[in-house]
Amino acid sequence: ATWPDSSGNGYDATQATEANKPLFRGAGMNGRPTVDFVSSDSMTNTSVLGALGNTTGTLVVVFEPFVGNSPYGVISIGSAADGIWRWSNGDGYFSEFRTTRLSQYPPSMPDSGSHIVTARSGASDYVVYLDKVSKGGSNTPSWGLRTNFDVGRGTEGEYLRGYVSEVLIYNESLSETARHDVENYLGNKYSI
Repeated sequence: ATWPDSSGNGYDATQATEANKPLFRGAGMNGRPTVDFVSSDSMTNTSVLGALGNTTGTLVVVFEPFVGNSPYGVISIGSAADGIWRWSNGDGYFSEFRTTRLSQYPPSMPDSGSHIVTARSGASDYVVYLDKVSKGGSNTPSWGLRTNFDVGRGTEGEYLRGYVSEVLIYNESLSETARHDVENYLGNKYSI
């Protein structure tokens, strides 16, 4: 299975193992195409993170976890271990773009419904937004990337049972205006 990179840079995500291939749905979230992850499905890209090449970045993901899916990971790009988007207690343990995870951050990650998550790592701060609202942040960015970029799982194999419709990675910390523009566009597109 291949999830093509629409930027034209060839950073496709792939899965060669038949049993771990997610399903493509022509009408998923808000009637739009989506990738359906179940059980141990995931997709990997081994080159996109090396292309970031600096110490700032922004990740924007449109996803929908299925009810009862906890713990789960959606994307895995940080070099820290134990990066989990939602643990069994409901809290996040984010490590995207980081060498160390932030424990119980953000609090109260969703267990159902359609959502936009943005992780922004700047030169002097790190902030996660859920559905366009800041969940707080850290003044210690601790920049770090994994070798592989995984979609559909966390760093320790916490697989998502749910949909992922959009994954955007920027090699800069988006300004507030640019972040709002991206999130508003995706919010309108997916009725979030």
